[in-house]
Amino acid sequence: IVLTDLHIVPEGGRIIGLDPYTRLQKGIQHINRHHPDTDCVVITGDLTHKGDIASYLRLKELLQPLSCPYYLLIGNHDQRENFIQVFPEQSIDGNGFIQSKIVTAQGHLLLLDTLYAPPYEFPKSYSGFLCEKRLAWLKIQLDQAKQEQQNCFIFMHHPPHATGFAGMDAIALSNASAFYDLILQYPQVKHITAGHVHRTISGNHKGISYS
Repeated sequence: IVLTDLHIVPEGGRIIGLDPYTRLQKGIQHINRHHPDTDCVVITGDLTHKGDIASYLRLKELLQPLSCPYYLLIGNHDQRENFIQVFPEQSIDGNGFIQSKIVTAQGHLLLLDTLYAPPYEFPKSYSGFLCEKRLAWLKIQLDQAKQEQQNCFIFMHHPPHATGFAGMDAIALSNASAFYDLILQYPQVKHITAGHVHRTISGNHKGISYS
């Protein structure tokens, strides 16, 4: 199950009149009640609204009742350092990025860190970016999957292509061409899941399905 863009705020906070805490709480209750066979939940970034410690602590408390393992990505509203402080158990690659590979019976889930920061300079850091180190990590995972004949499913916060929403396309993954230049070499990449746009859409780009 995929959740995204939680935008958790400190206690008492609301966004456009909505309480993100209560909304996520209801979502977790729904998962526990109706999907007890779920292998895992992947949350694709913007976990908090301002990346503050208090909000990450609220999120960790909220996730405790979840009846299956969960894996967290970060987005442009997150702060990598604060996230690591509260969620040290979440996987970090050798360069300090929130990236991991989850091995499942259906293939490898590859979780990417597309946060374009630090420095946290808005609006520049609203866009996504995969630096050479992160792309190198991804290539290693794809090479291993190819050798093991495993399918790959990529999860990231920023969409790596235009979605048709002009405001969001302006702050999508800024080096999407480099990303696709890499993954198109690997036919075992079967699907890309992203967040960021606050809408549920799906389709196919360059021969790879996405949602």
